[in-house]
Amino acid sequence: MKIFALFLSIALYFLPLALTLSSSSFSSNHLLLPSQLSSSNATILDTDKNPIKVGVKYYVLSAKRGKRGGLTLSKVVSRVVCTQDIIQETNELNNGLAVEFFPAYPNKTGELILSNNPINVKFHFSSNEISPNCTNFTVWKLDEKYRYVVGRGILGDLKNIENWFRIFPRRYGNGYIL
Repeated sequence: MKIFALFLSIALYFLPLALTLSSSSFSSNHLLLPSQLSSSNATILDTDKNPIKVGVKYYVLSAKRGKRGGLTLSKVVSRVVCTQDIIQETNELNNGLAVEFFPAYPNKTGELILSNNPINVKFHFSSNEISPNCTNFTVWKLDEKYRYVVGRGILGDLKNIENWFRIFPRRYGNGYIL
């Protein structure tokens, strides 16, 4: 598995959360990335120093071992049938759900995910992992009422700012800020 370090910072109400992204490939490399990226539009890299690509599956895991597992969908606040609240797994060994990244302007960025460019983040499910009625609850969005990230976004919707996220290199240490 390829891994890439992130610090999650979605809103002022969140504390930074150390994260790592792992590609769904079958490599067993678990190194953390150096974050000496200075360009404001630098390519985001995995731990093998390969560019993060559009539509490729990654796992979001804690960069610090012992700090819980990957990200998944759950029912925390919402009372709807489909799980839509994005949480971190309590078990460090659970990778959570794979995610994919999609840029707002693919004609400008191509197949690579660049820092400081708006992206959609979408959970990837196989057909047996999610009900067909719940496929609209997989794109990340910032919930306006509760100020946390939920899975009710719309892929490619440029009109709604709460559907879009950016990845920045950390100024000090390993990883990125999402």
